[in-house]
Amino acid sequence: MRAVLSLALVACASAQHPAPPRPDVVAQSHAVLAAFDRGDAAAVRPLLGASYVHFEGKVIDRDGELDRLAKRTATAPHIASRTWSDERVFVGASTAMFIGKAREQSSGNQVHGGGYIYEGWYTLGWARDDADWKLIYVGWKPAAAQTARTYDAMNRVLT
Repeated sequence: MRAVLSLALVACASAQHPAPPRPDVVAQSHAVLAAFDRGDAAAVRPLLGASYVHFEGKVIDRDGELDRLAKRTATAPHIASRTWSDERVFVGASTAMFIGKAREQSSGNQVHGGGYIYEGWYTLGWARDDADWKLIYVGWKPAAAQTARTYDAMNRVLT
């Protein structure tokens, strides 16, 4: 009987807070990355889950990520533009995953057409937190065309 009641409660909770449509997961993933690009800690803070992890060769937790954003200056290197391709979304009752390939250009060096160009894969994991969806994971890895030197350069920017 308890199992039936538990299943009924889970079903009710899912019905009250349905999984987001795939286009919403894409839009929210793009928006949170744009907020990271701008260094907008106020926009990012409410979107990060308590167990948030960012992994790009090293682990950065929620507090570390927010601290890093808060300390970033307006002239710090950042992603100035990003173009997406090969986007995929996987949605479950309480989780959603966004995977997409991005071609990014870093800020700076405008006299020569802009900064360094990166191509890599993002993975963003979202989890239900009552009625809200929180970002719990961000990962980036270079696309096959990228070299180890590029990955090392990204890690230097992150530290």
